Amino acid sequence: MPRKRGAVAKKHKGNAKPPPSTPSPSSSKRSTKPNGRKELTPPANQPPVGASPSTTSEATTLTREELQIKADAADRQALRLREYYEYLDPKHNAWATKCPSTWQDEICGLFSNLSEWAFNYAHPETEALDSLSENRKKELVKRLEGYCLQIDLDEIISSLPPEMRTSFVSELVTMFLVKDCVLRFFTNPFWYIVPDPSTDTGSPEGIDARMTDFGKQLFIFHQNILQSGQNSIHPWRLWTVRLSNPQDRAHDPHEKNANAFSKHMRARRDHMVDAIVQSVLADGLLQPLLQTPEDSAAAVWREQQLKRYYHKAALLSVDLSTESDYLEFQTLKDMAPNFDHSVTDMSASHRYDTKKGVTWLDGHRILAMRTPPVYRRNDMHQRPQKILLVEGCVFVESDRD
Repeated sequence: MPRKRGAVAKKHKGNAKPPPSTPSPSSSKRSTKPNGRKELTPPANQPPVGASPSTTSEATTLTREELQIKADAADRQALRLREYYEYLDPKHNAWATKCPSTWQDEICGLFSNLSEWAFNYAHPETEALDSLSENRKKELVKRLEGYCLQIDLDEIISSLPPEMRTSFVSELVTMFLVKDCVLRFFTNPFWYIVPDPSTDTGSPEGIDARMTDFGKQLFIFHQNILQSGQNSIHPWRLWTVRLSNPQDRAHDPHEKNANAFSKHMRARRDHMVDAIVQSVLADGLLQPLLQTPEDSAAAVWREQQLKRYYHKAALLSVDLSTESDYLEFQTLKDMAPNFDHSVTDMSASHRYDTKKGVTWLDGHRILAMRTPPVYRRNDMHQRPQKILLVEGCVFVESDRD
């Protein structure tokens, strides 16, 4: 296809050239460039084109020494701003391993790992719950408070669609593990910190599988100041976590800059996670929901897999706590009791029949929540930020028999 020609100037009638314009007396005084175009010269009492009148008048009235003083002040202000942001940003201090832009993928990956473990090792049939007494069922529902509606467990299961009832045990295990990780690792950023980690025994034995008393006190101190409106507590929090851990291995692969205090703290944290996993697998409410391993090798493999995911959660909590941003995990208490598909921070499980449209569950009770809505927050901006990272995944009461 031939290319279109551009618009051309309108020709004069005939072959005659247009008559030359007669220059005015004033225009003859203007300077001309070699190409014939006239260049306007501003009067001497006007600033150059594009210059701000106030800036120009100020520059003409200031001496060289005064201009240097203003330039030095601007340099100092720029340095203060750079130091401020470098003080908050761990990348400039070799602690960063998880940029806030990656938090969504990290959290979704962790939830997926825990759900996969539950699917592999939970009882495939709901009949496994028959071995639980009524009191144990109530205890299980109570343990899942915030993730499970506080009603009879049998009522919850019978209110689900028929195709979801038989395999709901793995969902209960997923809720158990997700809530456990959120409470242990992501609620209190100081959960593992002790004043002197060098007293570690060198193994999980003798280490309590819960947050330390000192870490609990730090958290209470942090929350009391934060709730009083002092958002500047966030730099204190992130530096407390940074100084309690070695720098990023990418910046210090041989840990030449790591001190003994941070190394001991990390070792103690790792032993603490091992002890936590052992206590989780021995939990009397979780054990009946899990299949019995075929042999000792299968039991060891099952424990190693769960340790891997719990260590991932623990390290992720440390990495995220070195940033000024922080995570907020919501529960059923923060959500409306009935499902609404237009709400942006939750969605029904993909196992529901989507052929019936998106509105057929609206108004029905939310029975349980596999994973919670997760927000990324920052209170140190002029306008505090709250960004939804992960939708909550919920199970909704069905009207089908």
